[in-house]
Amino acid sequence: MYSIGTFAQLGGVSVRMLRHYDHIGLLVPAEVNPSSGRRLYDADQLSRLNRLVALKDLGFPLEQVRTLLADGIDAVELRGMLRMRAADLETQLLRDGQILDRVRARLRLIESEKTMTITDVELKTVAPQRVLALHEFVGVESDADQLDVEALFERVITLMDAASADRSSPMAWRDDDEHTLRLHAGYLAPAANVPGLDVVELPAISVASVVRRGAVADMNEAHQAIACWAETHDHSLSVQRGRWRELYLETSDTDCSDWLIEVQLELAVT
Repeated sequence: MYSIGTFAQLGGVSVRMLRHYDHIGLLVPAEVNPSSGRRLYDADQLSRLNRLVALKDLGFPLEQVRTLLADGIDAVELRGMLRMRAADLETQLLRDGQILDRVRARLRLIESEKTMTITDVELKTVAPQRVLALHEFVGVESDADQLDVEALFERVITLMDAASADRSSPMAWRDDDEHTLRLHAGYLAPAANVPGLDVVELPAISVASVVRRGAVADMNEAHQAIACWAETHDHSLSVQRGRWRELYLETSDTDCSDWLIEVQLELAVT
C-alpha cells in the first residue's frame, strides 16, 4: 500500500488532484483509515491513474474519462490515441514555431528601419548561370510571403541525392508578372543533368546586390534596402518587375539563423 503522497509522486500528479479524483469517484483509494482518514492506494491502481491522466491530456472531459475507463480501454487503443495526439502536437509546435520565427523576423525588420542604409548596395554584372531547379506558380492574390521555399528545396535535394549530384551552390529566384508569381529553387550545375529537374539557363544581368548574414526569414531587410536604393536611383521599375535572386553563400544544417545570403535585384534596362 502507498500513502497518498507516495502514490501522487509515483503517478506524477498532485495530492490535491488525487483528493479531487477521490471526491468525484474517479479514483477511489483502496483503503481509508476510518479514524484518521488516511488514504492508501494499491500499486495496481497506478494503471488506472496512468490511463486517467492520459485521457485527460488527450482532451477528454472527466465524465467521458469515467465512461472510457468503465468500458475498459486497453493499452493498445490508448497507445494509438496518444501517438495520434503526439503527432498533432508536433505539427502544431512546428506551425507555432514558424509563426514565431516570422513575428521575430518582422520585429527585427521594424527595429532595423532606423539603421537601414542604402550604401551597402553593390552594383555588378552577373555572368550567365546554368541551374538545375524546380519551380511552382502562385497567383498574386494569394499569400506570396507564405511560399515554402524550403519545401521546394527539399524536392530538389531528394532528386539530386538520388543522382549523387553536387549540391554546393544553392540559389532561389522569383519572377513576377501581373497575374502570377513563379518561384524557383535549385543548384548551380555547369554541366550535370538530373532526372526530374529542369535545366535553366539564366542570362547575364546587371543587379543591385546586398549580402547579409542571418536567417532566410530576415532577408526582407535586404530586399527593402535594395528597394530604397532603387527608389532614389531611378530603378523603381526593377522593383515593380520583381525579379529577385537569393544566393546562399554559406549554409548550415544545424544553425539556420546564421546563413550568409546574397540578395540580388535584376535591374531593368531603361
